[in-house]
This record gives sequence, C-alpha cells and structure tokens, in this order.
Amino acid sequence: MKYRPDAIFNRITDIKPDFFEEKGIKGIILDVDNTLITLDGEKLDGIDEWVKQIKKSGIKIYIASNTLKYNRVKNLANELKLDFTYWSLKPLKRGLIQGKKYLKLPPNEIAEIGDQFTRNEILTSNEIRQVIGRKPSDDPKADMLINSNLNQ
Repeated sequence: MKYRPDAIFNRITDIKPDFFEEKGIKGIILDVDNTLITLDGEKLDGIDEWVKQIKKSGIKIYIASNTLKYNRVKNLANELKLDFTYWSLKPLKRGLIQGKKYLKLPPNEIAEIGDQFTRNEILTSNEIRQVIGRKPSDDPKADMLINSNLNQ
C-alpha cells in the first residue's frame, strides 16, 4: 500500500478538530520527531494546548515513533497523557497496527500525522519540504522522484 498525504499543514497546531470531524477521523496516530518535538528534543510551541483541544473534541490520540530513544518518547507521552510505542519501524506496519489496536477504530477513521516525506508520487521530498518551509533533508532519497507512473 502506498501512502499519500491527504493534506499538508505547516505545523501540527494548524490542524483544528473540525478538520478531522469533516473527514470522519476519530483517531490520530502521531509521529514524534519534528512533529511534536524539535530534533533537539524541545516540544513545539502550542503542542500541550493542541493535544488538549483534540482530546476535548473526542478524538483519540496515539504516538508511534520510529526513534529507539524509549525515554524520549515515554517522557513526552507522559507529559501529554498519551499512550505510545517507540521503534515502530514505519513505514512498516508494526507501529500502525499497535495504534489501530489501541484506538479500536477502523482504518478509514484513523489519520497518521508525521513530518517527513521520503516515499512519494508527485514531488521529491526536498521539493515538498521547500514548499512547506522546512529545511532540506539529508536523506539521499529526499532528492529522488519516485513515481510509479514513470519509467525509472
């Protein structure tokens, strides 16, 4: 299965509860690094209030991070009062399956939110990052256009 973003926002805090409600989303699986916290480990401004607002609207939240830094994810999840998994191995299904089990929702009612695009169909990752005002990624795949409709 290929994942394509349905929407792109500059910051997670720009996503309001009504966006999820309009799309029938009742649960969210969140990435950590560069989504909830900076790469330096600092929480992004407004994250605490955003999580409270989303939870108050009745939307369930689960954290699935690829990091191997258990305490980093655990401490953040405890501060935000969220359940989590670390070393989720995305884009493999491990973390997403755990999130789905926790949320107890069908896949069409769950949104996944993250920061990086390294597998895409339209633009290279660094082209997308430029559009949304992010620094270029150092990932070698970030400058590759991967489009199944083109001869590679």
